[in-house]
Amino acid sequence: MQEAGLVEQGEVETVGEAYVLDVRTGLRHRVVAAVDLRQEDESHAALAGEGLQGAHLLHQLRLVAALVDRPLTAREAQVGQVSCRISPVEGGVALTARIAMPSAGGQEFVVVETANPSIWVAEAETRRAGNILTASTEMQHVEGAPFALDRSGLRFTVLGKRHAVDIRGCASG
Repeated sequence: MQEAGLVEQGEVETVGEAYVLDVRTGLRHRVVAAVDLRQEDESHAALAGEGLQGAHLLHQLRLVAALVDRPLTAREAQVGQVSCRISPVEGGVALTARIAMPSAGGQEFVVVETANPSIWVAEAETRRAGNILTASTEMQHVEGAPFALDRSGLRFTVLGKRHAVDIRGCASG
């Protein structure tokens, strides 16, 4: 963040380490959590010093908040029914997920993950028809062994132009 010129020393307090890749420039920036230096709080009173004031500080805080944006929950994104159809294929299973939800904006992508780190998941093919987003993928055990797929352990991350959505689990269907 400091390399990006968004903040000056003493304006924010670092909480943990996270990195954001700016896809426009290819630069990686360390993300810090913002602290409102105008608050009278002993925990960061020393940080305030002669820090920024008024609208400029608010602008800085908004920039940091945008960088640490999180995906919407299924509820926040108004996700309806999520169903999965599973069928055997050579070496694993095919999964087709149907997600009832409004568009996340622009071309959408769905990333599918399982709770089992030994299951490899191929890149999903994603398509939309009205209010239904469909993602199709295949899964295989990394050792080629048979496996049981726990639908409740599936995680779908929908990536769109306006926002991302985190969806957990799916019903049979």
